[in-house]
Amino acid sequence: MTNQTNKGISSYDQVKEEFKKALSFFREYPDYFIDFIRTENTRFRLTPFQRVFLRAFFRKKKVGIVASRGISKTYIDVMAHYLKCIMYPNSSICLAMPTKTQSAKVVEEKVEELWTDYPLLKNEVIFEKCKFQKDYVRLVFRNGSSLDTLTVGESSRGLRANSIALEEIVDEKMDRDTINNVILPILAQPRMTRHGADPNEYSKTQAYITTASHKQSYCYEKYMELFNEMVDGKPTIVLGSSYEMGARFGTLDLDDVTEKINSATYSPLSFDREYRSIFTGSSEKSLVTVEDINRCRTEKKAEFRADKKAKDAMYVLSYDIARAEGKQTANSSLAVFKCLPRGDGTYQKFLVNMFVMEGTHFHEQALFLKQKVVEYNASVLVLDHNGIGRAVTDILVTEIDGNPPYSVINDDRYDKYKRPNSIPMLYLISAQSRDTNNSDIVNVFMATIANKDVFMLKSESNMRGIIKEQDPTLLGEQLIPFIQIDRMVDEIMNLEYVQSGNKTSVKQISRSVEKDRYSAFAYGLFYLYLLEKKNKERQRETYDATGFFAVKKANYRVKSWG
Repeated sequence: MTNQTNKGISSYDQVKEEFKKALSFFREYPDYFIDFIRTENTRFRLTPFQRVFLRAFFRKKKVGIVASRGISKTYIDVMAHYLKCIMYPNSSICLAMPTKTQSAKVVEEKVEELWTDYPLLKNEVIFEKCKFQKDYVRLVFRNGSSLDTLTVGESSRGLRANSIALEEIVDEKMDRDTINNVILPILAQPRMTRHGADPNEYSKTQAYITTASHKQSYCYEKYMELFNEMVDGKPTIVLGSSYEMGARFGTLDLDDVTEKINSATYSPLSFDREYRSIFTGSSEKSLVTVEDINRCRTEKKAEFRADKKAKDAMYVLSYDIARAEGKQTANSSLAVFKCLPRGDGTYQKFLVNMFVMEGTHFHEQALFLKQKVVEYNASVLVLDHNGIGRAVTDILVTEIDGNPPYSVINDDRYDKYKRPNSIPMLYLISAQSRDTNNSDIVNVFMATIANKDVFMLKSESNMRGIIKEQDPTLLGEQLIPFIQIDRMVDEIMNLEYVQSGNKTSVKQISRSVEKDRYSAFAYGLFYLYLLEKKNKERQRETYDATGFFAVKKANYRVKSWG
């Protein structure tokens, strides 16, 4: 009887109703589908938090995930959208990361992992139509779906998709304008079925997966937008996870995390962002925005001594002084500026290196500074003369090595220490001085960054893909200057400005984060501001004097002496 009933009915039609139920179930519980197709060779089981991430991708229109490093968030992101391509025919999904090469490399690696762990997933793609290129990956599925990597830039303008996932929008390349004006307009049309758009389906979905950032960033702004949508009851969800989750379920090595916590070179704010998923800094009273700082971070080459090819270059060193004794620990920081004259009295300013040393005896610090002055053939050494800084000044004006002593160029009280061979080198920064008061230093710093009038080294993460060095020790040495600038940015974003009458000062948000790198940087910028101001005044005086004598000369020619 059963054979007669099923005669002439296709095998699919026989299981159609059950298939519909199964597909509906797996669209709600994609993690169960992964369990269903796993094999004895599958290396890992999904953790509870990964199951939550997967379900969020399928159940919400917008998803924001802020997760620690080592949580395998990228793997789950690729898995979720690969499964959506399978379960929603004719889907067009794009995955984007800060660079197109990074997008292609990472997606290819994760897809290969998926195929290794879940071989059945291979059967869903048409291999001859798939592309695995250096800067582009495209998967074409048998049901008409496609999964592409995407470039966050003008080259993506005009493309079309019905779902987009953006990784690491904390990166400066994932800027607000490009995402809002180029990337999100790609979501112009919903997924189409043979009956049109499905009214029961969230279409034109967005996903943002990242580590945390500064509160003065587009990343923070976007996640606050998503959070508020979630609070308002919209189909949006924001999920967060710190390193404890990964350590608890084995995706993250707790010993590695502990090593970073205890490392003196690892910024506490960086740890908060990258492992605790905490957005750091102030969103209201920050000195500058992280976006303005990122626009200043353009330089790919650190300099460890004067560039002999740049004959017009002037090097200015700026030093913030500390000393460690007993239980107190602090760092002294040296900022190295390379200045190229523009011809109008101003300079192109480049922060080409930064050195940090634990506060030691003042005599050792003085020897260190003299060594750097020689290496960079520096024109000026801007020196912190507040409090204990005076001790280093007192040493530098005496003969302590084979090089001549220095003299102070902006404080005549030190003239009595001058010797015939003294080099006019020291410019003292003192909070008590009217010419170098802290309020002016803070204001100049804020204006310089806002005007993009200084260029700094790029981030360590950017340079890791640019510096071609196989030896890990040599690579680490080359990356140190970029790491130091990263730490300086952390210090800057940990500061709030305090306005009292017409005076401006700074306050640390977290007292565990020092501000020595910021101070060295700000002192140098302030000196250069004063120097440019003085140069312009000299040019005006020269122009006025030239004009005056020109008039006299003309009158002289007219007059007859004959």
